[in-house]
Amino acid sequence: MTELVEHADAIIATSDDEFEKFEACEPYFRQMIEQRLYLAKLHSILEENLAGRKEVTPDMSAGNFLVLHGSRHSSWAVLKHVGRTRQLYLTPSHSISAMVGGGPLRLDRYAVPADVELSELDTTKELKLLESGVMRIGEIVSKNGRAHSLDIYPSEATCAYTVRVNTIPYASFEWAFSRQTLRPIKMSSLRAADSNLTTIFDLLSAVGSPQSVEWLAPYAEHKLHFIRWHAVNAVGTIDSKIGLELAERAVADPHPHVRAAARSTLDAVAARQ
Repeated sequence: MTELVEHADAIIATSDDEFEKFEACEPYFRQMIEQRLYLAKLHSILEENLAGRKEVTPDMSAGNFLVLHGSRHSSWAVLKHVGRTRQLYLTPSHSISAMVGGGPLRLDRYAVPADVELSELDTTKELKLLESGVMRIGEIVSKNGRAHSLDIYPSEATCAYTVRVNTIPYASFEWAFSRQTLRPIKMSSLRAADSNLTTIFDLLSAVGSPQSVEWLAPYAEHKLHFIRWHAVNAVGTIDSKIGLELAERAVADPHPHVRAAARSTLDAVAARQ
C-alpha cells in the first residue's frame, strides 16, 4: 500500500488544490480498494502492537477515525460511521471515499453556494440538495470541496466503514450548517494549534493576572481574525482600559466580524455610562 499511496500523494502534491488534478489519483485509490491493500496496513499495525513496537496513539486514531497514511499533502484513513452528525459540514478539502464494510450507508450530496469565503460566516448562504442515494461496498465517491458537501450516514441502526483520501485543507475554516434551514450557523478553525491559543487566552483571562496583559495584547495583531478578537476580549477581561483601547483599534480591523464585534462592544460600554 505504501508505494501506491506515495504515487498518489505525488499527484496530489502538484494539484494546487484543483479538484480535476486531484482526481487523477483516483486509479490508485481504486486499486487500493479493489485489492484491499488497506487490510495489509491494518494487519501491520496489529503486528507491531502485539510485538510491543507500536501503540495506537491519538495521532493515529481519534475515536471513529484511524489514519493509514499522512503527509503534507493528503490524509488516508478508515472512518467508522455511526448515526448522523448534528449539522452538515462544508470542509475545504477534496476527497475520494469508498465503503468497505458494514452498512448500508446513505449519501446525500449538496451543492455549495457560489463565492463562499470561509473566513467570513455568511448566514444568507444556503446548501442545495442535489442527490440522495445508497453507497454500496466498493463504490467510489468523489467530492469537490469547492462545489459539494457530502453527508454520509448509516441508513439503519448499525455502523459502516469507509476508506477515504482527502487533501490537506486549503483554507483555515469550515462551516457547520443547520439540517433544518441548510444555512450556516457557525464556523470553526481547522488549525488545532490556533484553537489551542484561544484556550490559553481563556485560562489567562479567568485567572486575571495583570502580568498576562503584555503577553496577550500582541495577539490583537494576529493574522487570523478570530485570534485577534479573542485576544481583545481576554485583555478586556483583565484590564478594561487597555481592552477598550484595543477594541477602538479593532473598529478598523480588516475583517468584518471583528469590526462588528468591536462596534458592538463599544456601544454596550457607552450605553452603561
